Amino acid sequence: MDKTAAHHESFKQLWETKWKKPAEMGVYPFMFGTAKDFEPIVEELVKQDFREPYDWDAYAPMFFPKAEELTKIAEEAEKAGEIEKASEYYLRASAVYRISRFPAPRSEKQRYAWDAGKKVCLKGLQLRPHPVQEILVPHTHGLATEGPHIPIYHLCPRTTTPAPLVIIMTGLDGYRTELAVWMSSFHALGIATAVVEIPGTGDSPADAAD
Repeated sequence: MDKTAAHHESFKQLWETKWKKPAEMGVYPFMFGTAKDFEPIVEELVKQDFREPYDWDAYAPMFFPKAEELTKIAEEAEKAGEIEKASEYYLRASAVYRISRFPAPRSEKQRYAWDAGKKVCLKGLQLRPHPVQEILVPHTHGLATEGPHIPIYHLCPRTTTPAPLVIIMTGLDGYRTELAVWMSSFHALGIATAVVEIPGTGDSPADAAD
């Protein structure tokens, strides 16, 4: 407990000791992403010697040019009718925005990244063969100080009978934009999914102290 882990020394160490391998595998927290998208970002962050304590409003924008580049490719593909490519690139853009605000938005620029990431993520998910829907569930039992809706991602197989439903509740640093990665696999098994964020995370309207 008294020893500082290597990834706290610098962004270079964070990438080399914790993030590079998951990025190459496309697993948490790099769902929908590819390692090559992060290579120029990592190179610049290492060059500028980013390290703790991070200035999050300086850190997050380092990711934005690549996210915007991927979004532009997605938009052009969508206009050309290349739907599969468009979906892929929208989701890759969402992964870049995610890492720029990971594990949670703490500054103005990181909150921008959360909002921008949601937009491209949902676009990518809705261009899939089985589109994910965003539903604003009325927060019927909410307090007067809480928000009026609970946003969820929802995917349900087409069936003449009720489908079983798996409710995926997010954690402290994984929101609906990334845990949606499991939805298509459940769909293939005839299982519906709903992804919802816990209080104090993402867009949950609930009191963060709940």
